[in-house]
Amino acid sequence: MSPWLFVTFSLRQFALFVLLLNAVSSVLIPFTPDEPALFVLRIAQGLSGGFSIPLLLTMALRVLDPPIRLYGMAVYALTAMFTPAFASSIAALWTGGVGWQGVFLEAVPLCTLAALLV
Repeated sequence: MSPWLFVTFSLRQFALFVLLLNAVSSVLIPFTPDEPALFVLRIAQGLSGGFSIPLLLTMALRVLDPPIRLYGMAVYALTAMFTPAFASSIAALWTGGVGWQGVFLEAVPLCTLAALLV
């Protein structure tokens, strides 16, 4: 589905859509009244996360010069490997400190900053 969205919309529009989808679902999740709404919003977050992988790889291949393209792919691979390893520990700290709602709200400032940089 991502390649079709790349062709239909520009990469910039698609990136903004992915960031908006993630930010909106992250804002709404802490205020969900029931489990079905929580599941729908988590599916939206999963879609935005799934869309971001080919988007990041495409942008890295288009933007980076050939001599440093390999280093860009290596940095992406490092984040893909280390993020799942550290995410549960960070989520546990956030849950203990600010509650489970804070785990979802932490994505909003990052999405806003990324949208401004796109």
